[in-house]
Amino acid sequence: VLKGPQPVYFGQNATAGAINIRSRRPSETWQANLDVELANNNTQAVDFGAGGPLGDTWGIRVSGKYDNTDGYLKDVISHEKLGAFKNTGGRVILQWEPSEALEITFKAAASQIRRDGETTYLCRTDGPMIFGRKGPTDDPGVPPGDERSVWADPPVGSGWSETFTPLDTDCFSSNKGVSNGGPYYVPPANIREENSNFGALDIREAAEAFTRGDRNKTTSGYQDIDANNGYLELFYSFENGITANWLSGWNNYDRDYALDNSNSPFLMNLQARGEDYDQQSSELRFNSAPDSPIEWMIGASWQQTDLFAWSSSLRANVRQMQRYNEITEKVEYKNLFGTVTFNFFNDKASIDIGGRYADIDKFTTAIAYGAEWVYDVEPVSAGELGEDYFELTGDALEAARIYLPPTPGANLWYMPFRGSRNIPVEWQGVNARAIGLTAPDYDASRLGGPWAESFTAGKFSPQVTLRYRPNDNMSIYARYAEAFKIGGFDTGQTSIPDNIDEFRYESEDAESYELGIKGTQMEGRFAYDATLFHLEIPNLQTNALSPDPDQTTASINAGQRVRGLEFSMQYAANDQLLLGLSGAFMDGVMTDFKRAGCTAAELVDPNSGCVLFDPDDPSEGGLIDRTGSKAPRTPDWKFVMSADYRIPVFGKYQLYLNAIAYISDGYILDVESFDKIVKYNEHGDLSLKAGLGDPGGSWIVSVFARNLFEAR
Repeated sequence: VLKGPQPVYFGQNATAGAINIRSRRPSETWQANLDVELANNNTQAVDFGAGGPLGDTWGIRVSGKYDNTDGYLKDVISHEKLGAFKNTGGRVILQWEPSEALEITFKAAASQIRRDGETTYLCRTDGPMIFGRKGPTDDPGVPPGDERSVWADPPVGSGWSETFTPLDTDCFSSNKGVSNGGPYYVPPANIREENSNFGALDIREAAEAFTRGDRNKTTSGYQDIDANNGYLELFYSFENGITANWLSGWNNYDRDYALDNSNSPFLMNLQARGEDYDQQSSELRFNSAPDSPIEWMIGASWQQTDLFAWSSSLRANVRQMQRYNEITEKVEYKNLFGTVTFNFFNDKASIDIGGRYADIDKFTTAIAYGAEWVYDVEPVSAGELGEDYFELTGDALEAARIYLPPTPGANLWYMPFRGSRNIPVEWQGVNARAIGLTAPDYDASRLGGPWAESFTAGKFSPQVTLRYRPNDNMSIYARYAEAFKIGGFDTGQTSIPDNIDEFRYESEDAESYELGIKGTQMEGRFAYDATLFHLEIPNLQTNALSPDPDQTTASINAGQRVRGLEFSMQYAANDQLLLGLSGAFMDGVMTDFKRAGCTAAELVDPNSGCVLFDPDDPSEGGLIDRTGSKAPRTPDWKFVMSADYRIPVFGKYQLYLNAIAYISDGYILDVESFDKIVKYNEHGDLSLKAGLGDPGGSWIVSVFARNLFEAR
């Protein structure tokens, strides 16, 4: 694990840090491991591996995993389990050492993930289910408020037919919740949700029919991923001690998912997406002989990625009704990198000087269309257009075609469209009429594109490290490093951008200073490290709430600075007890964030500084300057404590006890809107484990409790 900007050692430039993960290689003798986990909710996990020599020069290791659960939440209405998933995967590694100088390794892995939609906790209470509730007397359909319309005793005329028994209002101590992915229920008249003041549609059957013909499998929340990857690696050692390492790999996956973004028990915003990704890479590096007065490393790498992604968003309200994007992106990375280390004073002091030059080219194509819910339909003959198509009447919509729900008389309603979130009171559910969906419209006035655009950047990122070792057990160092991350195009875009600037974002730069110490004491029983750091990213790539009523978020660049102290300690009190303490004190601030989106509370607070919507220039409305705000997800302090204790029992067994806990002060979680509702006032957690096994560690049976405080 390398912290801070990393321009040199692994892969691409990394502005925050790098983690290098290597799969376990074949061992010189045959070894195997098996880990089995059983839990409630029909949860099973099996993780295994086995490997060893195949003759004098060949070795093999095979491993696999199976992980399954029926879910951990219960739907408040159907009482079905939510959150089910099944993960399977396997890997094989072959290693050939024809001589002491040459080692060739081949790895291939594949995995499959099948997962229900993401799940959101919503409590049922004695009154309406509220999002942004204004008070206990807030009535459905009467401003202000934002009701979700779930009652214990439905009011007469509400359109809600089933009476529910209220559940406890303490969400986090119950296992009751509703899912982003469904099931869905018919909303009563005048239901309101966060994207429109009045008016909603029951689009379940229309969405199901449209989605099945649009690559996705169903409107029910789910995620499917099929992936495979691997590499071929050659390592050669010359007689003079110089080594050469060549690594060439591939990675590809297919991902397909659907979910309801509205966090509502009703199908309000069906977001479906698919991705097909391919990557190839190759790297060659040379290292000098170790323990030389001057050590060096030099290398070059190449990588190419190809992405095809599509997204379809169906909204059940008066905003843009249906939005569809198809995006392709091809990226080519070319890198030269190296370091040189000069050792002084009998290796007590050294200086590393290195860097990376990266040249990156991106090319994207994007095409989008929009469609709207429409009304006043007249059937035409089935022989002419097919039974699922109708022709619209009316001068403005004479040539349009619509796709209808498959079930005759399905409950599909509309509210008139207006390009704003502010909907007049008279547009209420009592005026709703049966509707369909217009034909795809590539030429609507608000649609940008199609585009075929390139983005190119090249930059050198330096790194300098000074080290001093006063003795064999201590190292003091100072480090300066830069790194950058290429800009490009928002391939996760689900909105329809007005122009290419809404689709593109700029590159990101990072600069850091570090001063640290690390070492051991007490003959190695006490280990420690501490680092003072200052990290500045003047053009951080981030998302913000978009002022565009037809966009949810926008990709922008902002400035952020984090500085502080990180430390960790481990103490072996005796041969059986190991204690650990680590933590950080941090000061994080947004140094530049002028075009942040206003939260719902800021929009109605005249003293918040939020710039309200201007009818003459709506693109500048709903914005606030968050420059100087505390950085999200950055607590002022955090501590992590751990203890491992081993106790001999019954003469031939050993009892293993482990505890790990952490606590931090509060911080905002919502990096897009800085909404203080989405915030930890303080944050802590505890995990415990107890096991009985062989003193040599060849087997162990454990019971454990994870994340005991996380739900709060």
